[in-house]
Amino acid sequence: MQSIESQKQLALEYLDKRLKEGDKWYLINAEWFKKWLSYIGIKRDNHTIIACEPSNEPPGKISNKSILEKDPDTDYFYLKKDLLEETDYFTVCEELWKCFSQEYTVESDDDIAERFVINNSSEGGTELKIEIKLLRIKLEYKSETKIFHLSRLFKLNNLKSLLKISSEKPVRFFFKDGSNRQPIETTKSASLLSVGAGMNDTILIDDEIPAAPSLTTRSSMRSQESFNSRHSAHKPGLCGLSNLGNTCFMSCAIQCMSNVPLLTDYFRKGLYKSEINLENPLGCKGQLAEAYASLIDEMWSGKNSYTAPRNFKQNLSRFAPQFIGFQQQDSQELLAFLLDGLHEDLNRIKKKPYVELGSHVGKSDEEFAEESWQDHMKRNDSIIVDIFHGLLKSTLNCLVCNEISVKFDPFCYLSVPLPSKKEILIQLVLVPLDQSKPLFKFKCPVLKSGTIQDLCASLESMIEKEGFHLPKSNMVVAEVYTNKIFKTFDSNDSVSTIKERDDIYVFEMPDSYYSKDYYKVVVNMKEKNSYKTSSSFCGIPILLMVPKSLSLTYGSLYQHIYENIKRFFNTDNLDSSLSDEINSKMNNSLNVNDTEHEIDMDDDDDVVTESSQTNLRSSDRLKQKALRSKKLFTLYVIRSDSHDYDGQAQDVSDEATFDLTKYTQGNSFNQAVCLVADFNAYSRDKGYNKKVYQEPEEHESCSQMLTKKKECIKLSDCFNLYTKMEELSEQDYWYCSKCKTHQRSTKKFDLWSLPKVLVVHLKRFSYSRYYRDKIDAIVDFPIHDLDMAGYLIGKTTDETKYSLIAVSNHYGSLGGGHYTAYGMNRTDGKWYYYDDSSVSSSDETCVCTPAAYLLVYLRNDLYKEYIGTDAVNPGVVNGYDSVYDQEKMDL
Repeated sequence: MQSIESQKQLALEYLDKRLKEGDKWYLINAEWFKKWLSYIGIKRDNHTIIACEPSNEPPGKISNKSILEKDPDTDYFYLKKDLLEETDYFTVCEELWKCFSQEYTVESDDDIAERFVINNSSEGGTELKIEIKLLRIKLEYKSETKIFHLSRLFKLNNLKSLLKISSEKPVRFFFKDGSNRQPIETTKSASLLSVGAGMNDTILIDDEIPAAPSLTTRSSMRSQESFNSRHSAHKPGLCGLSNLGNTCFMSCAIQCMSNVPLLTDYFRKGLYKSEINLENPLGCKGQLAEAYASLIDEMWSGKNSYTAPRNFKQNLSRFAPQFIGFQQQDSQELLAFLLDGLHEDLNRIKKKPYVELGSHVGKSDEEFAEESWQDHMKRNDSIIVDIFHGLLKSTLNCLVCNEISVKFDPFCYLSVPLPSKKEILIQLVLVPLDQSKPLFKFKCPVLKSGTIQDLCASLESMIEKEGFHLPKSNMVVAEVYTNKIFKTFDSNDSVSTIKERDDIYVFEMPDSYYSKDYYKVVVNMKEKNSYKTSSSFCGIPILLMVPKSLSLTYGSLYQHIYENIKRFFNTDNLDSSLSDEINSKMNNSLNVNDTEHEIDMDDDDDVVTESSQTNLRSSDRLKQKALRSKKLFTLYVIRSDSHDYDGQAQDVSDEATFDLTKYTQGNSFNQAVCLVADFNAYSRDKGYNKKVYQEPEEHESCSQMLTKKKECIKLSDCFNLYTKMEELSEQDYWYCSKCKTHQRSTKKFDLWSLPKVLVVHLKRFSYSRYYRDKIDAIVDFPIHDLDMAGYLIGKTTDETKYSLIAVSNHYGSLGGGHYTAYGMNRTDGKWYYYDDSSVSSSDETCVCTPAAYLLVYLRNDLYKEYIGTDAVNPGVVNGYDSVYDQEKMDL
């Protein structure tokens, strides 16, 4: 049985072990793993390992039933859908798993989820990853069908051995979709990854060695076998895309772009061929553009009800490694790469010139905007720029010297925040500056998308209702963990970083908080245990402002700290106890002196004999000695965050100088000097009152509950928030060229010019150090006549109204869920719903849902020009081939 300390050392050695190809790793449910970390005294925060007090609760037996699910067709246990790493499960190396299985035992063999480290690079590079999800592959050979869960690196030729086919027997491999077959071109080293196999694919093994077909894509094979006529029963553009394994994010983005008539016509007419840029080092050598053109041509051929975008996926993965494999991804990130990749592949600028950044100084906005756009066009000129690029004005303003910086940057899409009105309740404890006031517990309502400044404003409002005033500028919000300051929050930090179980304290600060003439000091408290052998942290820390002008001594610092912690002690008990002890010692001393010296006093009270003077000096010394011996605490300086002692005041006189200048200082309490007040047994026994911080008085807000309201946000609110001036957080301070340092500043965006096609990304997902969330509120966006004139500051003669033509939807939770799309078919002007390979008719009243994630708008003048026509096939009107219809009538 390993001790807790041995397990802790093992954790410190292997928690951050580097991946090595072929190594075994194991899945383990997050709840058990976090209990184990707490049990051995470790807190893991965003890959940072922090030591803490061990808990007394062992994690128990290991069970992975909450994260694993059995395949009904096999004995394999796979990871359940929509689970997030480090939220629902963790991966641990073999060394740690052996420790777990020996010390805590595993409930059953079904709870063992063994995985391997693979090299996921398809380009001969190195991209190590733990293969969390294996491919579920159905193998067919003659009348035999079996299902296997295989690694992406599984060699194609080794499939034969799974069905006990001789390795010498020549065979051909095919992807099978229903009755259609697509041949797989193999080499000796071909793997499932290299041939583009996906989740739930069916692979047919044929030993009859048929003649090699002339077509190489599954979709084109289907078109040969199923459609021999040039006429079709399918409307152009109404072609689903098969899910290759968590590729719905890709399919919905493609469907949205497929319904942009300007871009689709460009590819269908073959105009891209003369503009492919093979020299651009930032491009994909034209291969992405070719793959996209081939897919669009197939989707609009009217010959297929669905197709498998395997060739496009392979090309995408080749040039964007983040999309290798079959994990769920973000459709907006895919769309961003697709537009950028197509732009670079089709950039008409063959050799980009060096362009020096211009300056707005001495120029009007009109002049500088035109100059910035021309500079952009010198390096970027493509169909993507023609259709999707607009111009954005960004203004930065230094709040110290009022220096202003203006830039005009192109944009391809707008990522707008959602002003969510969903409220959360944050429980906190207020620590007043006045030591005569108790600690108060509050529950403050604040928007889920709010900041720490909003939290302080909510608290300020509550306090004012009680008839008191505490400005939010005098509040410091901190998280206390294991009786120490874990972090202090910046005013612009998101409240979403605060978890329900976090201990949040708000410290009232004096007006000098923002002054640079004061030291910021954090004092943690420790107390001796009952056996007086060691100390442990206790209580809550205090935050002090110490004047730099003060000639600081150990005695004055002690007194300053004591004045700020008096509320935690019963001072009457301390004073009376200390007074009784001093008087007792003085009386004993005087009695001894009376026996040795006769005290002789004249009638004149001012006359004191030598003997009495000696006694008085002796009593002063006794009093000072008693005071020194009965101090409440001893002061230490903590070195960095290690809580090792750097120095102490135990053997130093009160008059000795305490120099704070030699310790690192910062602008906030996150970089403050950190001290420890180590309380002795005397203070613990005589007057330390733990109830002061353990049982703070509760404000009436502690009993309130939030009622759930159905949110509805207008798209105009999102644009207003996007163009609203905001103050940058401390982490994003702007480097001011005038101040020559990073300073507090504001930032503002304005739209200067608009594109022909406006893509709006609704930022539903929020990510932070502690918290991940999705805003599932309904965004009320117009289908017709979205007017952007109110947000446009540049002069324009172009149309400013837009109509919706496509929507990308996301259903479910972060890191998983499912993507679908709505699109308006340009040939008949009707709405359709795209769900992987399925396409069904819909209506514009169904388009606005809480799942809407990407909105694609077409400028009204172009909408009237393109919708209801097919420029590539003029005979197609309202979705039907008029020539074909006439032939049917003649029959």
